[in-house]
Amino acid sequence: MQEKTTARCAAYFEPFDAWFDLNAYPTEDGLAVYFQEVTEKRRAAEQLRLLQTAVSHLNDVVMIAEAKPMDRG
Repeated sequence: MQEKTTARCAAYFEPFDAWFDLNAYPTEDGLAVYFQEVTEKRRAAEQLRLLQTAVSHLNDVVMIAEAKPMDRG
């Protein structure tokens, strides 16, 4: 508040099993704090990161399978 700048952070609230973005703004009368629930947004971003990691390692995949002989006759 002394610097009169906005502070932002993310926090996990265990009782709700939820993530929140927090924004605190200094005002003439004190401090205004805004919360936004972003659990699904964070989960979607994590899924995207996992997918991007998997795709980036496609050439590293080794598949081991049990094969039967082919009948050529």
